[in-house]
Amino acid sequence: MKKFFPEREINVKDLLISRWDSDKNSLGSYSFYKVGTSQDDIIEIRHPIADRIWFVGEHTHPMLSSMTQGAFQTGQWAAEEVAESLGYTKLEE
Repeated sequence: MKKFFPEREINVKDLLISRWDSDKNSLGSYSFYKVGTSQDDIIEIRHPIADRIWFVGEHTHPMLSSMTQGAFQTGQWAAEEVAESLGYTKLEE
């Protein structure tokens, strides 16, 4: 965070890193949509909660589910939304 926002005082209170391939709850599994899931459901899960929690990943992309590109792109979208919520208009490259 300091790399992206060097002028801001940022204090991370908690952090969770998942090891997808060795996590006992996933063991390398992947997401799938149950019968009846709509595009609206997929889009809805991407909405931030109280501008503090963002869900990202291939399962939150309306067109690229089950693809690495979908996970990457939703991460980019969320990063832009986080930056905007902190008062930045565009992420610097």
